[in-house]
Amino acid sequence: MKAIERFQGYRSFQKEYMNNPITEGAVFRQDWIKWATRPKWKEFEELILYIDPAWKSSVKNDYKAAKLWGKRKTQLWQLRAFVRQATIPEMVRWCYDLFEWAQETGIAIKFYMEANFMQEEILKDFKTEGDLRGYQLPILGDKRKKPDKFLRIESSAANWERGFVYYDESQKQDPDMLAGLEQTLAFQKGMRGHDDAPDADEGAISLLQKHSRISSFTPSFGRRNNAKNVSW
Repeated sequence: MKAIERFQGYRSFQKEYMNNPITEGAVFRQDWIKWATRPKWKEFEELILYIDPAWKSSVKNDYKAAKLWGKRKTQLWQLRAFVRQATIPEMVRWCYDLFEWAQETGIAIKFYMEANFMQEEILKDFKTEGDLRGYQLPILGDKRKKPDKFLRIESSAANWERGFVYYDESQKQDPDMLAGLEQTLAFQKGMRGHDDAPDADEGAISLLQKHSRISSFTPSFGRRNNAKNVSW
């Protein structure tokens, strides 16, 4: 089976997210969620998949989240999602399938994971799958010194409030996308529910915005008017 067919075939689990109402928390609002027709893949300036694998592999533990985000001008697009109480190998296979789907589709995706997770116990699952496929997934480490999780995610909510965030409407019935959206809307301080999806969203958005600031900065070279015998 081609990667593009295998990747698009993840549709048979978590059916409860198709019909259940979403509980709104205190940070994100339902009316901030905008579904729209995705631009052509080539129109995105950058695409990032941010992986939050959680520490344990058992399906009874935290959700594993991998969120694909893209930036187009001032727009931030939520494009694909893996949000499941699954084993790490299952998430790893999805990431490899996404990579191969992107290769066949002709798009470039940067893969990131929090540096703290990039240890032998997590990476060995990626290496095992890579050995089976004949290549290793190029994963970069997010080495930011992260502040408190609630403050980070609360701060990122401004992107939704100001109308910068869009959701690919072709994924409106996708159970992974809906599971992630449920976590986002239910997010609030002191919550006992899961927050792996909005945490991955914050990671991807932070990197997209950081790279955008770097690329838009044009250094100025020349003599400073207020300095003597000094040039920069």
